[in-house]
Amino acid sequence: MPRPAHSFSRTVSAVAAASAVCLLSACGADETPNGEDETPEPTAEATEGTTASPDEESPAEDDEPSEPEPFSGEEMTEILLTSGELPETPTGHSTHTGLDWFTEELAVESTAYADAFGESECASALDTINVDLVGEEAQEGLAHEYQRTTGEDDGDAEDAATETLVVWALAYPADTSRETAELWEDLAASCEDDLERGGDTISVEPLEPSDDELFTGMSLTITMSDGDDAAEIDVFSATADVGPNTVMLSAVNMDRSTFVDLLDAQEDKIQDHLAG
Repeated sequence: MPRPAHSFSRTVSAVAAASAVCLLSACGADETPNGEDETPEPTAEATEGTTASPDEESPAEDDEPSEPEPFSGEEMTEILLTSGELPETPTGHSTHTGLDWFTEELAVESTAYADAFGESECASALDTINVDLVGEEAQEGLAHEYQRTTGEDDGDAEDAATETLVVWALAYPADTSRETAELWEDLAASCEDDLERGGDTISVEPLEPSDDELFTGMSLTITMSDGDDAAEIDVFSATADVGPNTVMLSAVNMDRSTFVDLLDAQEDKIQDHLAG
């Protein structure tokens, strides 16, 4: 997930930084699909009293949809949301090809949550979710990090409010079955109770945009107490398993509706690629 730009966030938001796959990305470019299903509904050819031919009764095996193959780097480039498809133009953009970024920056063992909030089942789950999401058998990867400055705190550039989106894809061997939805379910079960310490709180809830959505994930809210004031940072992360591939979006300081729109846009691009 993306790491919020705040000293507390940098300490306790390893999950946010590691699972981020979406940064300021929403639909918006002309090339973004509209989400409508353009495939016509099948119609019955035979009328009452007419016997359908064997071919009509049993579609040929060649017509059966094939299982997705591991994505190549070129396919990931085509599938993942681009800066031109985001609702606002990012002020920063980094692209990571191959597996180095995932193994050196994302799937890294952490004790940030346990150190900040004490040992607990939830803190342990948050500290290890990124490692579990990436796994050990990935053979190709691509990640885009997008950032957009949305405001400043007392004119200090280092404290400027920043919206961050990370979009990434990993491909695994063809016989691999990815089940990241179960990881999110386990995380939510481990974090039924909020993490609290010194007036700071982290709450985790499942993120399920809709019943027919490819993506499942979580929303994480960091509440930081500063005397009489309290500030909140929202983190959203979601994954889609596409055969032996995982696509993930994660955002910090983005509103929920924008993030869900981005999930819809990303799912459209995945479905278009599979149909093509």
